[in-house]
Amino acid sequence: MMEESQVDGGHGEGASNVITSESQQPAPTNNVASELQEAAQTLLSPDATGQGYPPFGTSLKQESTGLVQHVQASQIFTPIMPITHPQIFTPAMSNNLEVGPPGYNPVMSPGQPIITTQDTRQVAPEVQQITHGPNSSTVDLSLDSQQTAAGHSAAAGGGLFGWFTSNELVNKVMEKTKSSVEKMITTIDPGMAQVMHSGGDIDLVVTSEKEVKVGAVRDAFQHVFGMATVRGVASQPSIAPQPVGFSAGLKGAEERIDNLRRDGTIHQRQPAVSVENFIAEILPDRWFDIGCLVLRDPNINLQLETFTQATPINNAFVQQAQDATPSDYDLSWSGLKVTVGEVIHRNHPHIDPADWHYNMCGLSRKELIFVAAKSLAFMYKQRLNSVIT
Repeated sequence: MMEESQVDGGHGEGASNVITSESQQPAPTNNVASELQEAAQTLLSPDATGQGYPPFGTSLKQESTGLVQHVQASQIFTPIMPITHPQIFTPAMSNNLEVGPPGYNPVMSPGQPIITTQDTRQVAPEVQQITHGPNSSTVDLSLDSQQTAAGHSAAAGGGLFGWFTSNELVNKVMEKTKSSVEKMITTIDPGMAQVMHSGGDIDLVVTSEKEVKVGAVRDAFQHVFGMATVRGVASQPSIAPQPVGFSAGLKGAEERIDNLRRDGTIHQRQPAVSVENFIAEILPDRWFDIGCLVLRDPNINLQLETFTQATPINNAFVQQAQDATPSDYDLSWSGLKVTVGEVIHRNHPHIDPADWHYNMCGLSRKELIFVAAKSLAFMYKQRLNSVIT
């Protein structure tokens, strides 16, 4: 019994000690916000030595409460330094470019002076840039300053009509429209081409009435000169029907012109063009058909010659034409009595004896003469220009 009482007494004494220690502790406060505010004031107040704030990151002992024992200063308060000089962002502005609505002031801080810069560089008059906004593309308009100045002066002197006649773009549009209309008309009626392009200063006579010759020469000279009057008059040379060799071909073309002048069919000073086809052995045992074109203009004492593309001929056809020519033929010095076209037509009746070239080389006789006549017209134009200047 005595042992139990001692144990109880010891137990009671320990309990009383515990109660006494708890009663000695200060009563906890419930106002956490006020405690944190006190801690912040303690942190910001100078220490006992008067050296300012406590070292950054040191432990602060909270004496007024038992709720918080150690607090890290870096976790309680981070002082914010005041900005005395605000930083102003000024975007890079392109020269002479307005941003925003009219009257918009890009200055961001009061009292700051407005600075305006102007690009003193001069843009060449040949290139002008048109910009419709910061996100739009730039269009370059290449202009010739001399043509522009000439156009303005002509427009100022002649009014609207002067502007139309001096404007290069308008001239190109009108030329394109004219070409399209002419192409439509000639497609509907091919015979209108010679009517539309007849006239001008060029008046020629072709020594034949065959369309394969007259049409080719007319188209070539109208192509080069723009407008030209070309008509055909029949004429025959005093040589063999099938000339052989370059000399015979040239002689036949010249005789066609001379016969028309001698007969008085054309005027003595009338420019004329003559076409004469002949065959020649250009390579050993290789025969070709070639056309000789001669232009004579007595007004400037001019004679021009040119030749068409050579068209190969089968040797068998030439041999047949030679066999058909008598040995005592009086014009044998200039050629054969029977033409190669006639021989080809005998062997191939579906082929035209006057236009068999397409079946041999893929080009018609008219096309071959047209190309050569265009070259002849170009040379004639150059000579005329040199005489005028």
